[in-house]
Amino acid sequence: MKFMLAVDDKIKPWLMSKLETYKFRSDVVVTTDMNELNDIMASAYATICSKGTTPSIHLSAMQNETPLIVHTDAYLRSSYGEAVVFAETDEKDISKNMILLYKNEQMRSEQIEKGRLLARERSWQLIAETIWERVIFPETA
Repeated sequence: MKFMLAVDDKIKPWLMSKLETYKFRSDVVVTTDMNELNDIMASAYATICSKGTTPSIHLSAMQNETPLIVHTDAYLRSSYGEAVVFAETDEKDISKNMILLYKNEQMRSEQIEKGRLLARERSWQLIAETIWERVIFPETA
């Protein structure tokens, strides 16, 4: 199994430098092509979203039955509840949650189910919010 990361062009050099010393670096695939994200998300073990990730990416992860790790945020917490794993933006907390999902298969299965149910019930709401964001803030789309 490969560990696939879809990242922003800005952080790819930093990430690649960190992977140089990673024991299992041959099992890690890094892509910056966000158009491929839906294709690879369905096979992902988890999806990690940083601040500023649009709700459509969150929705896509849930629809693809991939556990979602997002940054701790009051809005996201009220929107997603227990359907996602919340992590601080530092690498230690993100790593801790990645390991937790990897080691605890029951938790991972529960996250997938909660996310799938939330995506089914809120998909139109999230799509509307995304469209609204792009209308109001087109420069960030």
